[in-house]
Amino acid sequence: MLTHGLRGLGGGLGAAVMSPSQIFQTAVNAGFDPATATQMTAIALRESSGNPNAANLSGSEQSYGLWQINVQGNPTLMSQMGLTDPNQLLNPATNAQAAYLLYNNNPNNLNVAWYINQPGYSQAYQAQLPTAEAAAEQVLGYNPLSDTGTSSTASLLGTGSTGLSVGDAFSSIVSGEADLSDPTTLALLAAGAGILVYLAS
Repeated sequence: MLTHGLRGLGGGLGAAVMSPSQIFQTAVNAGFDPATATQMTAIALRESSGNPNAANLSGSEQSYGLWQINVQGNPTLMSQMGLTDPNQLLNPATNAQAAYLLYNNNPNNLNVAWYINQPGYSQAYQAQLPTAEAAAEQVLGYNPLSDTGTSSTASLLGTGSTGLSVGDAFSSIVSGEADLSDPTTLALLAAGAGILVYLAS
């Protein structure tokens, strides 16, 4: 995983800084689920301040882009991605793909790769979380890390305020017992359909 050192913004200081919502969308496009994409947004804000051309090229720290992907600490990553020049990691989408490979669908790797629960790193990460959560809410209409109301996809995977779940709502359609005038049932059905579309994409 990543080898850590002090983060620098040595390369490309004139580059346009990406907004938190743009970073969030880039993470989602790379494959991160919404909750993890929110965490990755906070990590990118901590690592590069949203500058896609950020680079730290001091000693063993050869880190590039939004998520400061360290090619020294991950010597097989370039070939694994078919990259020939580490500057290709300055492309936000490519950097996000590299970050997704390092994440490897394992939440523990957020700490292994980006030290989000280590002293110093953790405080800086936590400081960026509110901004990242606001960005996710701007894009999605809800906060995937904290929303518990029936309007959030996360809660709709479970039960709403009436105790009705997405599964219950679909079952009621199949059995012909659904009350399609009930706003909660309609919201659950809409959310369930949205989840299926998201999972299929």
